[in-house]
Amino acid sequence: MPEHENKSINFKKIGKTLIFFCLLAVAILMTSNLVRWKRGNYYKDEFFEKDRSYDLLFFGSSHMHEGVDPITLWEEEGITSYNLASSGEAIQLSYYVLKAALEKTKPAAVVIDTYRISDDPGTINQEYSFAHETLDALPLGRTKLEAYKYAASFYEQGLLSFISSIYAFHDRYSALEKEDFVRQVTYDKGAYIMTNICPAEPPVFYDKTPGKLKGGEGVSSYRKILELCKEEKVIPVLINIPTNKGLYQKSAQEKTHALMEETRAAGGIAIDFDEERLEKIGLDYDYDFGDASHLNLFGADKVGLEVAAELKSALSLVDHRGDPAYAQWQEDAEKWRQQRIELLSEKTEAVSYLLLTDDPVYSQRVYVKKPDLIEKHYGLEKALSVLGIEAIEADSDIVKGFDMKIEIRDAETDQWLAEQYFLFNTGQSQFVTE
Repeated sequence: MPEHENKSINFKKIGKTLIFFCLLAVAILMTSNLVRWKRGNYYKDEFFEKDRSYDLLFFGSSHMHEGVDPITLWEEEGITSYNLASSGEAIQLSYYVLKAALEKTKPAAVVIDTYRISDDPGTINQEYSFAHETLDALPLGRTKLEAYKYAASFYEQGLLSFISSIYAFHDRYSALEKEDFVRQVTYDKGAYIMTNICPAEPPVFYDKTPGKLKGGEGVSSYRKILELCKEEKVIPVLINIPTNKGLYQKSAQEKTHALMEETRAAGGIAIDFDEERLEKIGLDYDYDFGDASHLNLFGADKVGLEVAAELKSALSLVDHRGDPAYAQWQEDAEKWRQQRIELLSEKTEAVSYLLLTDDPVYSQRVYVKKPDLIEKHYGLEKALSVLGIEAIEADSDIVKGFDMKIEIRDAETDQWLAEQYFLFNTGQSQFVTE
């Protein structure tokens, strides 16, 4: 066979081999994207994929994730911010999220919650699945690989489970849902604000004597954060998001005050939600929590606006509302309003349904067959009062065999936007969809 024909055959074989491996790589990439847990991307993708400038960035665990709403800060104070906290997040991994964020943008300040700053040696204090939620959405690069390597040292699943979604989530094939096939993002700038109402037990506050820090894994990572902020010329702000008595006992308070001392010594700001400040903002432990330890929409608004006011004064932050350069922020706020209407279909309890529409652009109509049942549903009277709603007694023709009907309309045009019917569950003492 002539030499040039041999070369031609070889080139064809090489070409086919390359095509095969390219298709294999695409298939692996698509499968990895399909099976991985996408919760972190849902909240963080908008931040890492879009070029925006921010006044404030928020970091921490679910207490921060559910405790500060950037859209509220924008609409009330004109402050641009993003909530990069996530469920169960230990401060060790917050360090890497912060590092990746500062590679993307330079805010005036970064705000960190104290709750997951552990002072115990040799522990990360974060569940494996939550570690994925924290890190998987970080952009591919050196920081993400460093974070994976660090996190893998604490979990028996090892480094490969962080690098390969197929390896980590191979058991999700049978549990895939339609949401796995459609890319989704939130327009609430990373926050997850609870719309339930649940009583929480207030902490007992002790004197502010700082405890002695042992320099455990979490405290060491927080000190790295202070160093990183100094290098990047960003102000660190430490806050203690309000929680319940069980999670904020004397030892936790002593640790918090010691960390706040270190923060101030490093040129940062400490905002202590102590008894005096909680009284100032009117935090109500009967109605401002979504579960026994996390703030709901009412509480998050009070805490978030207090932080915004404090930092607006301390850092001379400018109100960007009305500035054409920040027009996208108002557009995003409108997108979040639209998304909230879409999310109503997921709400199965009347209070949660109503609180998701706590916005002057909406009007709510509540029809109930037996008005005396309202007081039996914890928090419902409070929700109706705050939203300025007077429930209307209605017959079966209006509620269609249910016990309650809620209509949501455009406050200006009276255009119908959504509605839901509820039955009163006597076992739960709640109006629920099923």
